[in-house]
Amino acid sequence: MKKFAFALALASWAGLASAQGITNIVGSPHDLSPTGGGVVAAAGQAQSQVCIYCHMPHNANNVGAPLWNRTNSTTSFTMYSSKNSSTFQLANGDVNDTTRAVGPVSLACLSCHDGQTAFNSLNQRPMFDSDRGVLLSSYTFTSGAAAVTNMGAVAATNTEGSPNLGTDLTNDHPISFTYNTALAQLKGSTLRDPTSSVTAVGGTGALTIYRAGDPAHGGVDTIAAQMLFTKPGAGAADQLECASCHEPHAHGTSSDPTSNFPFLIKSNQKSFLCLTCHAK
Repeated sequence: MKKFAFALALASWAGLASAQGITNIVGSPHDLSPTGGGVVAAAGQAQSQVCIYCHMPHNANNVGAPLWNRTNSTTSFTMYSSKNSSTFQLANGDVNDTTRAVGPVSLACLSCHDGQTAFNSLNQRPMFDSDRGVLLSSYTFTSGAAAVTNMGAVAATNTEGSPNLGTDLTNDHPISFTYNTALAQLKGSTLRDPTSSVTAVGGTGALTIYRAGDPAHGGVDTIAAQMLFTKPGAGAADQLECASCHEPHAHGTSSDPTSNFPFLIKSNQKSFLCLTCHAK
């Protein structure tokens, strides 16, 4: 079971990316530095560190992701539930389940993708950079030629679709629910037991997982170990979150269908990622 972490040290990401032919965060849309690949700090601002926009080695809040440097979303979300989908059932007799809260792992993602939290909502300034002493909360950001304050201001003109999920999550894959053996049994033959192998789908053989604890690097090859999270405090295990399917540090290559583009934990060629959990 993953213990509420979905990132390795970025030094190791670069090595794995090279070995697996998968691009890392530098230059990707998750690189908010002035030389990043999407939303970037406006020209003339000296902050060129890549990691600082999400992570801080000291005095971080550590809620949502390791050494987290962003202010997590505090907005109210409308969750995917049995109220808006007759097929979404978490237990026998479950109806109108709208009380689920967004888990901390997903809140970390939504600290940008909620369309409301500002890009410069950061906790700590960087160290040892040319602009040390200047709070990142004073920084401005651009997308193309336009100034943007949050993801809601970013035009949905990229090939990956709109990066702005907003606060209505009823049109997105459900998150922040318990995916365990009981749920798989409730769904019958349509949902794989989370103790199943994550790399073998329909006899297609091993598929590379780009994740901390990759099977190729000594990890446990199950859905539960590779894709699910433990919620801190409440102790709820087997939580499916945004990072169950997404790896924010590895972007993949759009021209290579076998890569993990865009920010997936493995290729979705022939729907391999979807079929990891869904037995269709």
